[in-house]
Order: sequence, then C-alpha cells, then structure tokens
Amino acid sequence: IYSETTNVVATSWFTNGYGHAQMPADGMKMIWPITATETGSPIRVNNTIAWWLGPDLCDTNEQFSVYGNSLSPYGETTHAYIDGYGWITNVWGNNQKATFEVPDNLSNGTYTVYAHNGLGGKYGWGEGHEITIAPLIDYSLHTRNVTSNSFTSLRDELYAAVPGTTVNVPAGTYEFTTDLHSLVGNNGVYAFGSGIGTNIWIKGAGTNLTIFTPATNYVKDAYGNGALLDCTSQHNSGHTFTSTGLKISGVTWSRGDGTSMPKNLVTLNGYNCRIENCEFTDDDLPLGNRGSGLASILSINGNAGNPIWVEDCYFVQASLIYAGTHVQYKRNKHYGKNDILGKTISLTGSIHSDFSDNFATAVDPDILDLSCQGRFFVLQHHLGYYFYIGNNSTLDYKPHPLSIGWLNGGNQNAGEQILMEKTHPDFYATAISATSNKLTATEFAGYSDERLAITIVNGRGFGQTRPVQSFNQGTATVIENWSVIPDSTSDFCLHATGWRIAVVDNYLDGIDSGQNSASCAVSMYGGPSETLVVGNTAHEVEDGFTCWAFTSRKDKNSPYLANAAYFDLFENNTVINPSVYWNPVKKEYENAQGYYISQIGFIPQYTPVKSVCATIFRGNTVTNARVGMAIYNSGTDFSAEMNIFELNTGTATNKWATDDGINTYTNGNDITVLY
Repeated sequence: IYSETTNVVATSWFTNGYGHAQMPADGMKMIWPITATETGSPIRVNNTIAWWLGPDLCDTNEQFSVYGNSLSPYGETTHAYIDGYGWITNVWGNNQKATFEVPDNLSNGTYTVYAHNGLGGKYGWGEGHEITIAPLIDYSLHTRNVTSNSFTSLRDELYAAVPGTTVNVPAGTYEFTTDLHSLVGNNGVYAFGSGIGTNIWIKGAGTNLTIFTPATNYVKDAYGNGALLDCTSQHNSGHTFTSTGLKISGVTWSRGDGTSMPKNLVTLNGYNCRIENCEFTDDDLPLGNRGSGLASILSINGNAGNPIWVEDCYFVQASLIYAGTHVQYKRNKHYGKNDILGKTISLTGSIHSDFSDNFATAVDPDILDLSCQGRFFVLQHHLGYYFYIGNNSTLDYKPHPLSIGWLNGGNQNAGEQILMEKTHPDFYATAISATSNKLTATEFAGYSDERLAITIVNGRGFGQTRPVQSFNQGTATVIENWSVIPDSTSDFCLHATGWRIAVVDNYLDGIDSGQNSASCAVSMYGGPSETLVVGNTAHEVEDGFTCWAFTSRKDKNSPYLANAAYFDLFENNTVINPSVYWNPVKKEYENAQGYYISQIGFIPQYTPVKSVCATIFRGNTVTNARVGMAIYNSGTDFSAEMNIFELNTGTATNKWATDDGINTYTNGNDITVLY
C-alpha cells in the first residue's frame, strides 16, 4: 500500500498481521496506511465495485447485468439507481454479477446506472455505466420466401431484402458455390455488388432441416477467402465488412468434407446481431485443417453499445470458435471431435463479454478421433478485460492419453479447462513521467497497437495494471485513471494480458487418475491481474487452481522477462479428487494438487523481479490431494511476494509445499494430512 505523497510501502501489516484482523461481519470499512512520517488516503473495503455493464443495449423486456465484486458481499440484494428514472433491484445475482430487469416504463434513451450493495451509504457506490434502451428490431415489416432449395434462390432473396425483412428459408440442403457477405462499411463502397443489408432475419426451418454447406465446386472470393457467411474484416479488399441487426436462427451450418472451403463457416463482425438455435458442425473436416489457423467453426466480434448474442446453439467441432469483444454467449453446447482441437473457444481480445451457462464435452473421450484437448475457454496472447465466465460446465473433459505423445512428444501441456496465458511481455522499461491517465516512456515511440496493457512492477504505483487506450508520440493513455500516479521511479512491463476478469461458479470435470493427460480447472499461466476465481468446482482434474509467472524470451536476442501476475483472488473454490500423473522419466507421481503459485523460467536479466504478488487463496477446499497448497520457484531468481493462504480446508497427503514465498502469510488453514 502506497502513501499518496511519498514512495513508501507500508509492509508492517504483513509481518505483524494487522491487515488480517477479522473484520466485523457487516458494514463498509475504510483503511489507510500509516508510516512513521506519512498517512495515506483511505481505501474502501466492502464497497460496491462495478467494473462494467452488459449488454449495454436493451429493450424494456430484456435484462442487463452489472459485473464486478462486492455486489452482494453478505447475500444482500443488489440495488441499482438509473439516473433519470430511479431505483431497481436485482432479480438474480452473486457477488460478481447482479442481473436486473429493464423497467417496462423506462423510456428509450441512454442512461447511467449506479450499483449499490446496501453498505456504506454515500461512500458505498460503484462506478456508473451507460446503458441504451431501444426497441428490439422489427423484422416483420417485410417478408421474403426462398422458393427453391438452391443457393441461387437463397442468395437472391437475401440480397434483395430491405431493412426489417424476415427471409424464410424452408427445409432443404443449400450448397453454397461462394460466400454470402454483408455490405461494405467503408465510404459506402460495394466491392462485391449487393450484400446482406441492415436488420435482416435469416429464418431457417430448424436445425437438421435447413442446412447450409459448401458445394463441391465452391469458389473462394477474389481475395482467397473461403466461408459460407462473411460479415467481417477478413476480406483483403481494403474494406471492412460488417452487419447491423443481422439475426440468424434455425439453420445447420456444415462444412461437409471441407475440401473446397477450408477456412470458416461464419465470420461475423457486427452491431446488434443475434445467432440463435443454430447448429455448427465441421466434424468431417480433413485432418490437416482441423484446429489449424486456417479453420474456425465460428468467429464473432461485437462493438461497444452493439453486442453480439450467440444463444442456445449446438456445436460439433473439430475447429475452434473465435470470440472477440462485446459478446453475450449463453446456453450453448459444445462437443469436441478430434484431439487436434486445441481450444474450444479462443477469447481473442474479449472485452465486456459474458460467457454463461455453456457446456462442453468430447464426443467420445475414449476414442482418439472423437476426443479433444480439453481446453474450454482460452485467453492466449491477447489482451482481455472486463469479461465474465460463469455457471459453465464440462464432462470428462481431458485429452485422450494417447494424444499426449502423438501431439506433444510426451509434453503434458494440454487440458487446462479455463486458461489465461501469456508467456512474455513485450518489454520492461522505466517511465519518464505520468499523469492521472497517461504514462510516457522512450520505448513507446512508434507504438500504435492498443491491444496491450501496462503493469507497474516496481517503484511508485507498484502492482497496478491498466489496458492501453491509445499511443501517441511516446505516451500511452490508459482506459482508467491510476490509483497512484506512477513517476520516474516506476518500472513497468508492456504486455497482452488479462485484467479484471471473473471466473465464477463453473463445474469443471476431468477423468479419474491413470489417464496420463494434463489438466487444470483454472490456470492463469503468466500475467492476469485482479482476476476473481470464485465458487468453482474442479472434479478429477490433475491440478485445481494455479497462478503462474512464466519467464521467457520474446526472441533469442531478448532478455528473460517475467509476465507479472498481481492481486488475483481464488476464493470459495472446491477441488474434488484431483488425479495423479505417473511421470515415467522421473518415476514418480506428479500433480494431484489443489491450489498453488508457481514460477518457471530462467535467471532474469532485469531486476526487480517480483513476479507473483498479493495473490489470495481464501476459503477454498480440497479433498484427497497429493499436495493441498504450494508455492514453487523452479530455481529462478523471480520472487513470489506477499501472497496469502488463509481459511482453506480439506485433506491431502502433503498439506503445504514451498520452496519460495517472501512474506507469505498463512492463517487458519485446516488441511488434514492423509496417511
């Protein structure tokens, strides 16, 4: 904790335990650091923390949610005040998500919503977030009917549709000879003639009745792309393809054998679009394309104030799904087919997105060609923040044991069911100066890619992470003000990472011991900060919940750098019967661990080296583990500092293992040793 006026850290509360005194069971508190010479500013405890709101476009018969922390710290109702309307209360919620009905009498317009958990009076408010109330799109203004089971008839009706049209597509198989595409958005230029316009509903007769698939004579577009529906910027024409108000329902999208269309089924970069009650299948895709970068089963990306909804869909997939920003992804079922499927859903820069109530399993985990890698949600080498993964479940979700040697040469690196991974930052550097929402550094000169975040790793403002909003002539503007403004003593890393993510109430199921395939319920493998992992259950996975700082080189000429992970919380999770793995090289059992911090890599060429700091494991349980809790170093000089293990319970052969951990605090843990 830093003083506002000096670069002084008050660390005595870690050694003396003052910061861990039991708070009263209710109420909001304020704490502040005191040193021999300075007193810092108050910090609120148990106040409402409102990170974001979504969806931020609703009608009066819909719902929206506020996301963050302490929304209902003791099970109380979460309240919201709509500026210009008044109070409403949530209809569902937990401590990280509170869902509200839009009032029937709320007029159309844009409002600011403030959440309050009932504690702290005027000091307990969360930040305000905007919501736009607008009527649902009316697709009943016009009707067009596809009159024959041919791609030509389908295409002609869609391209002739005007806004507000439902295009009814009867049962039948429609063999696409080229892609369907949307209007070009740049300067109104039409690169390919007519396209699917605004506010169109493609209404099939139902899955397995209306089927879209490539023909044997499918021809890619002039720029070498292959898709059935392309509403994105993937065309290399210099124009951006998007759709506004496109709705799709009751259609099976099938790649067939995929030989003539090896890239995508549907790519949708749109505004206020919906995909509902559809099926996607690419299980006959040739082996060489399965899971590769050339193939996806679905790619979606919404926009601020205009999200994309994907709901109640069914996937039998050999290729992954790309999910970008502003997505509402709910009640979808996934059946992984073929073990080269490395990720079920790749979170390619997820922001303001909700992934809830989804399900995943392998078509048959006992048959190699019908198995999968067991990775459900993966944020890998992308910036992602303000998104929620909640109430999802898996069944027998692990790689087939034979695939480990086949795919990875014996490497157990597969099967992390929720994975957030970044193995190196772009660089470490020292700030020249900073203001409330900016940071200037020599190394920023020439940077223009905003898909990165800044983490302060030493000096004033240590521990803070902020995503970059823009770069301009050596100065980065961040999306949210610094809590403590950095200065010329502040060292930082620039990286693609996760920030302020909530992983809540998921049930993540593996396979029992002896399968020799790696798995982890939730693995934060280098970099995520201020992430909440709360109320999840891990059943028969090899490791339960882990937080890593991975150190590596960006290239062979760069130094080893740690991708820092700060202020993460693992609370009220459960690990049941973690599975052991027999390592034939070491001739010993490994894994079967409940909760641990680990650092892996090499001796750094940059100091200081705090890599995992202020991570909290609190109130978790574990049963029948080989190791209950641990902090590992792997022989590096990177340090795990000021981490907390408290009030954890369960049974394990070894309840605590550590070869690292500076100022580690343990309190009230009760793990029974198994003999």
